Amino acid sequence: MAWTFDHLSLNTSGQAQVARFFGDVLGWQPGYRPDFGFDGTWLYQGDQAVVHLLGRPGAIPQVSFAHLAFRTDEAADAVIERVRASGYRWQAGRHPDKPAAQIFVELPGGVVLELEAPLTTPAGSP
Repeated sequence: MAWTFDHLSLNTSGQAQVARFFGDVLGWQPGYRPDFGFDGTWLYQGDQAVVHLLGRPGAIPQVSFAHLAFRTDEAADAVIERVRASGYRWQAGRHPDKPAAQIFVELPGGVVLELEAPLTTPAGSP
């Protein structure tokens, strides 16, 4: 079972300002983002979207941690089985652009992990 870092997600009411900072300071540039049905921007380092900015309403630019994401080649149903057995709150859905489950697990202290795994069956839910 191998996991790879995928991305960090940040909630922000100032996407343009935050994107500009990452571009100016780290060289990360906005790029393709699937239609998830809500506002956001993906910032790329080369061909990897390393930071996902999630749009949040607000007049004053603010940034807060949303989630940390990892991906695996292990089948989603096996990952979901272990997540379910963990006892932590979770929810899963299907990625809009590929046959993968996005499994969000709520850890103590408000930390959320996104675990992306290939689908062999429709993504489950709690």
